[in-house]
Amino acid sequence: MSNVYSVGEEKTIQCNIRDITAHKAAAKALTQEAERAKDVLESISDAFMSMDNNFVATYFNCAAERMLKRQSHEVVGQYLFDAFPEARGSVFEEKYLQAVKEKTSMSFVTYFNVEPYCDWYEVQVYSWEEGISVYFQVITERKQIEDAQLFLLQSNWASEDFFESLARYLAETLSMDFVCIDSLEGDCLSARTVAVYFDGKFEDNISYALKDTPCGDVAGKTICSFPRDVRHLFPQDVVLQEMVAEGYMGTTLWSSKGQPIGLIALISRKPLSNPHLVELILKLVGVRAAGELERRDVEEQVKSSLEEKKILLKEVHHRIKNNMSVVVSLLSLHAEKMNDPSAIAALEDAENRVQSMMVLYDKLYRSADFREISSKEYLTSLIDEIVSNFSNRWIVTIEKQIDDFILDAKTLSPMGMILNELLTNTMKYAFTGRDNGLIQVSFSLKDNHAILIIEDNGIGIPESVDIATSTGFGLQLVGMLTEQLGGTIRIERQNGSAFILEFNV
Repeated sequence: MSNVYSVGEEKTIQCNIRDITAHKAAAKALTQEAERAKDVLESISDAFMSMDNNFVATYFNCAAERMLKRQSHEVVGQYLFDAFPEARGSVFEEKYLQAVKEKTSMSFVTYFNVEPYCDWYEVQVYSWEEGISVYFQVITERKQIEDAQLFLLQSNWASEDFFESLARYLAETLSMDFVCIDSLEGDCLSARTVAVYFDGKFEDNISYALKDTPCGDVAGKTICSFPRDVRHLFPQDVVLQEMVAEGYMGTTLWSSKGQPIGLIALISRKPLSNPHLVELILKLVGVRAAGELERRDVEEQVKSSLEEKKILLKEVHHRIKNNMSVVVSLLSLHAEKMNDPSAIAALEDAENRVQSMMVLYDKLYRSADFREISSKEYLTSLIDEIVSNFSNRWIVTIEKQIDDFILDAKTLSPMGMILNELLTNTMKYAFTGRDNGLIQVSFSLKDNHAILIIEDNGIGIPESVDIATSTGFGLQLVGMLTEQLGGTIRIERQNGSAFILEFNV
């Protein structure tokens, strides 16, 4: 910087010289840091965008471009809700306004029912001085998996209406116009329907030949898929022609001996938009449906004699346990093929839930009358099975004080699943940053009043966590199963955490 001064006829030049090497180096470092941050944001699988306090978008990564079907140059520099008018008045606008106004960070899960963004979203919002940053991902597939798990858990194992419930569930959840569940007959060239759900109502069950139908292609295959033009591929199939069918997905139901015993067929008047999701749900419910078909056949046979009934009922428990093993294997297989950490975690949690039911059926299989078992024998085995799944089991001491009395499977099943959820959460989170921990599990019965307590000396549960209002799948399941038992559950927070379940038997 220089200045010129005149003094009489003389001119004086004043020069100020400043070394800006450090400033240049700092600016270069900041530029490099910004480039590194950009590289990270462009490489993550989560969609990311940032905006200033006036909701003008300042960044929009490539994952956000793919997910929201907008290019970065269409969004950056624009008022967010001008770029996305569909979101005006939505929970997104409400939460973003709250984050800016209160300078607070938050996370939420929501379903957005506006085209073309009809999906479940998991959103994390982080507030900073000049605006907010938002990470989000579509979790529709994960929610569908959880929904299927809830359906299977809520359906009674001995319910005669299971097939109708399943047919309605598949039609409504997967937007199918026609759902048919069949039992294969004799030579597997014909079938008899056990449930037909068509355009929102049930049809009478019939026997029909599989020839010239897509169901004939399904029989003996794990999955058979015709995402579009199915009626043109099978012009002799009257049902497909009359309903102007486009999409079809079917699966074979297999017996515990590996023989085809039934079919599930899904038909839509529109092409299948997400065949992968339909296939995943079919595989998940198919194993249970196969088990129910076997159970139904077995029950018809055991009516002849009490002794035969005992033998076959034992076989049913064994087969259900084997079918559950197949469910676990399927969940594990799908987890290995997925890249989404949240979906992998959901599938692994599902594996643990099915494992807890497998312990029950193993004990029933070995019991004297196949209906009632020892609470001490079952709960002790279940606790050991759950804890063995965690790498930190070596630093956690487990103390068990379980009274020994006989309970029926109808009570032990939901109680065991509650224990699985709570003990799993404790092993996962209670001892973070600790090199040791203690978990105490007690179960007692007095005057037909049962009390189950799972207590730890860990870091404790936040006050904000409440079973009645939780949006987490695990605690929602605990609440649902507690209601099924007709009981109550509460959390105590003192020197760790304690869950106390009480119910009458």
